[in-house]
Amino acid sequence: MQKDQAVGFPLGVIGGIILGAVIGNMAIGLLIGFAVGFGWIKLKSKKP
Repeated sequence: MQKDQAVGFPLGVIGGIILGAVIGNMAIGLLIGFAVGFGWIKLKSKKP
């Protein structure tokens, strides 16, 4: 679980920052990034 959090969450946040830079709105990019990060953790924790 800790390993998935350490990998999935930062990837989601980094993706959100990149997306925010592309669309020119960092707030929306960060919100999407956090959502992706939490979604990634949720998906990873369901699978054995």
